Amino acid sequence: MKRLFTILTAAALLCSCVESSTELRSKAGEAPRLSVSKLRTVKQPLKGNFSGIAWVGGNEYVVVDDKAGSEGFYRFTIDIDSKGEITSVEKGEFVTNGMPDPDGESIEFYPAANSVFVMGERENSVVELSLADGSRTGRELSCADLFPVVFNAGLESLSYNEMTKRFWLTSETSLPDDGETATPENGLSNILRIQAYDENFNKAGQWFYYTDKPSIEVSGNPYVSGVSDICALDDGRLLVLERESNVDGLSVFCNNRIYIVNPGMTDEGSELEKELLIDLPTKSTNYANYEGLCLGPRLNDGSRILVLVSDSQANYHGLLKDCFLTIRVRGI
Repeated sequence: MKRLFTILTAAALLCSCVESSTELRSKAGEAPRLSVSKLRTVKQPLKGNFSGIAWVGGNEYVVVDDKAGSEGFYRFTIDIDSKGEITSVEKGEFVTNGMPDPDGESIEFYPAANSVFVMGERENSVVELSLADGSRTGRELSCADLFPVVFNAGLESLSYNEMTKRFWLTSETSLPDDGETATPENGLSNILRIQAYDENFNKAGQWFYYTDKPSIEVSGNPYVSGVSDICALDDGRLLVLERESNVDGLSVFCNNRIYIVNPGMTDEGSELEKELLIDLPTKSTNYANYEGLCLGPRLNDGSRILVLVSDSQANYHGLLKDCFLTIRVRGI
């Protein structure tokens, strides 16, 4: 979200812990059952515009900020206990090559080269940077021919999975050739193209994804709806983070939902069938616009941790905080 919010009610400063559980049963032979639990939300006044996160290993993460000022990423230390709950968050150095800010929207760690791929919305680019010093390696994912530059609605989500050797990326909302951007007034879904790339950085298939239709009838200022991140799982499935945010006077909400889709069970060029994994609604006092999602460590019980980060618009007017949330998932 680029535009400033109108006046929000004061955000709660204390951490919240809400346990919820849901199960997702896939079709026979398609995928194992998943169960999820939402864990603790940690709120920090880090003045961030954080829009993407990736796990490097241990307690090390990399995070992109879409208003960083130059191309690069932050190093983060996030400690997670044996239950999967965050115990501390520390923002470290900003690693940059000094090139112009690409409006970084997503980031992925690439273990094979000890590098990261950073997605920039300004020119719809996905370039590889050295994890050590942020310098460009010269490699990138070719996507300019697939995703035209659209102001504030271009490429938004990027994921890579070391097991499947696949990159995945998509835009935030509908591309111009696919229809109008969803608004409460038109009542449409956004139609997204989810594009895969193989281990040689070649295009490897494309699928369509339809977002939920708007839940309200009149837009606030601002109103946004679309996909804010995706996360590739070891078995080829994808987690898709949808976000609908509306600000209308003192009526403020951001509905965050994570869906699961399976491109491997769907013909290329077809619509992906989606199933809800978890619903994460937030309102004025606990408002959180989650824009980053990644796989984190695996716990001793075999479950996997998802880590989410929100965009606080640089702690807008001192009311919003940067939120870090963990979700425990069994079955992946």
